[in-house]
Amino acid sequence: MHTVDVLTSDCTALRSNILFLKKEISFLLKILGNCYSSSIHAEQLKLQDGYWKHFEEQQIYLDTLDVTVQKEESKLINLYLEGLIHAETVMDKQGKLQASFDACYNELKSLKESFYTFMNGCNACALKTAC
Repeated sequence: MHTVDVLTSDCTALRSNILFLKKEISFLLKILGNCYSSSIHAEQLKLQDGYWKHFEEQQIYLDTLDVTVQKEESKLINLYLEGLIHAETVMDKQGKLQASFDACYNELKSLKESFYTFMNGCNACALKTAC
């Protein structure tokens, strides 16, 4: 028989990872926000706006996933304690939540790589301080 703490450890780790990614996105948005300048080209501005939009979408998705994890964790534990489902069912549901997070993480990883490449060639911060 599994204890509740063992069954909730995956959800706890998942929520911690979600929180970390949300903080990382906030950090990236701060960097991006500092790069807006009136002296940058329209193409760069469009790219910056695109990154901004995608980062915000990722934040919203992570917020939604966090709420879903909280609700599912509570619901699954109650069903398990009442004997209505087995531990394997709880772990299977948590695995599906983890898969959703992994997909978001992989998309964000790809977006970050593209963003860092863009930032490497961007001189908006230098232009901003020179003005």
